[in-house]
Amino acid sequence: MVAAEDPNIRYAVPKEGSSRFRDTCAIPKNAPHKELAHAFLNFILEPQNDARNHNYISCPTANTAAMEYLNDLLRSLISEFSPELEKKVEYIHDLGEATRLWDNIWTEVKIQ
Repeated sequence: MVAAEDPNIRYAVPKEGSSRFRDTCAIPKNAPHKELAHAFLNFILEPQNDARNHNYISCPTANTAAMEYLNDLLRSLISEFSPELEKKVEYIHDLGEATRLWDNIWTEVKIQ
C-alpha cells in the first residue's frame, strides 16, 4: 500500500534471505454448510474476483489466471520475483519442541 503512494518505496529481500508465507483457505471437516463453502471458494478464486481481492489488499496472487486483472504495481512485484530471489526465501516450518527455544532467542534479539 505504501509503495502505491510512494514509487521510491519497493519490496526488497535482504541478501541473507527472508521467510515467505502463503494464505490458505480451508473447509473444516465438520463444516455445516460445505456446499456453500465450496461455492464461496470457487467464487473468490475466479480470476477477476481474485484480482479484485489482491488489488484491494495490495498483495500478489499465485493465481496465474488473475494476473491480467492485477494492477500495474502488483504485476511488477510479481515479475521481480526471479529464480534467484526464489532461492533466497523459504517457508517457516513447524519446529515442534524447538519452538520455545526459537521464541526465547527471538525475544533476546528484540530486547537488545
